[in-house]
Amino acid sequence: MAQQYHATSVHSFWKLYDGYSTQTSLSRCKDAMQKLTTVMYAQPFIKLLQNCMGVLEYIRLKEKKLTVEDTIDTTERRQYLKYMKMSLVGDRTHTSLRIATCYLDDGIKEECLNVIRTVTDHPDNHLFMQSYSQYVKQTLNNTIKAFEDTSPIYKVHEIAMYNRIINKDLIDQDPYKTIEEFEQLKEEGHVVGGYNAFILVWERCWFDVTFMPAELPVLPKPAALELCIDNSQKKISFHPLLYGLLLEFIWHVINCSKNEEKEKVLEKMKNCVSRISGAEQSRGLNFMIYCYSRNNDHCSASRYLIQSFKLNPVEQNVAYLYIKYIINLLGKVYVHP
Repeated sequence: MAQQYHATSVHSFWKLYDGYSTQTSLSRCKDAMQKLTTVMYAQPFIKLLQNCMGVLEYIRLKEKKLTVEDTIDTTERRQYLKYMKMSLVGDRTHTSLRIATCYLDDGIKEECLNVIRTVTDHPDNHLFMQSYSQYVKQTLNNTIKAFEDTSPIYKVHEIAMYNRIINKDLIDQDPYKTIEEFEQLKEEGHVVGGYNAFILVWERCWFDVTFMPAELPVLPKPAALELCIDNSQKKISFHPLLYGLLLEFIWHVINCSKNEEKEKVLEKMKNCVSRISGAEQSRGLNFMIYCYSRNNDHCSASRYLIQSFKLNPVEQNVAYLYIKYIINLLGKVYVHP
C-alpha cells in the first residue's frame, strides 16, 4: 500500500495542478478531497492533498498582502495554517519541507526551524542517501528475521498482538490510527517487531520534495531558478536532505544567526552533495554557490560554480546563468571603466 501511495499519489496527484493557475489548482484539489473521503485507506492521500491546498492558500495570502496591509486575520491565512497543521502528521520529508517553505516565507521562526530539523538533524538522515525502496526492503527483512529468531512462547504472544492491531486496522482503515495502536503497545511495555517497518512506510517516507509551477511564488530564489531554467518542466523535485539544508541555511541568514551555525549547515550540504549523482548533484552544487555567495565566501562559490558547469555544461543548468551574469558584469566594467 505504501508503494502504491508513492507510485500514484506522489506522482499522479500533481496532475491536479493547472499550470500557473492557483485558483483552478485549488479547486481541483478540493474536488479530489471530497472523492477521497469514501476511499479505503485514503488518509495518506488526504494528507498530501491538505498539504497542496495549504501551499496554494498561502500563495493566495501572499498575493493578498500586495493589496491589503493587515492579513493576520484573513480567510486565506486561517485556511493555510489549518491545512498545514492537518498535513504535518504524515510523510516527514516530502510534505513537511513544503510546509517549512511556506513558514520560512511567512516569517514563522521557531516552528519553521523545528520542521526543517525533523529532516536535517534526524539521526538517520544519512539513510536519505539510500533509495527508499532499498531501505524498506532492508527493514522488512530485519523484521522477519527477528520474528523468526523469537522464542516460540513469545512468538505466540506477539502474534496475538498483531491480530489485535490487524482487526483494529480493518475497522479504522487508517494507517495513522494503526501507528497509534503500535505506540500504545510500546507505552505498555510491549515490543512488536513490525513497529519500525510500519513507521517507516507511513511516517518516514523519504520522497523527493516536489513543487509545481503554480507554487513558484513561495520557492526560495535558488530553488525557483532550478524550476524556471527549463520552461518545459511541469514539476521539479529536490533531494529531501539537500533541500532541507538549503532551507536551514536561508533560515539562519534571515534570522541573522552566528556564522558558525551557517558553516555547520554548509558542511552538511557539502557532504550530501558529494554522495548524490547526476543532475541532482549539479543542483546541489548550485545551491552551494548561492549559499557561499550569501556567506561572502566568493572563492568557494566560484569553485563550485566551475564544478557544476563542468558536470552539466548545458544552458539548462543554473550555473550557466550565473556565468552569463558574471560575464555581463565584467563586460560593463570593461566598457565603462
